Amino acid sequence: MRQLCKITHRRHQWKAKAKQRSDHNRSLRQQLARVKAERAQATQDLQATQSRLRQLESHAQAVAARPQVDVVWLCLQLF
Repeated sequence: MRQLCKITHRRHQWKAKAKQRSDHNRSLRQQLARVKAERAQATQDLQATQSRLRQLESHAQAVAARPQVDVVWLCLQLF
């Protein structure tokens, strides 16, 4: 009888330890999935922001370059 009690006790200890390990692993997997999703979203936001910045810079450069005819006309008006 004592042998059976020992085996049962050890088995309960093993089950508790295995459950604790599985809970910890599950939480780590969930945390890893959350971090990967956040990183993917941040990368996507960065790419969108960079493309918008490039678009705004090209627009600003296009506005800054005036045709020579307009510059001459402006100079004549000011003179």
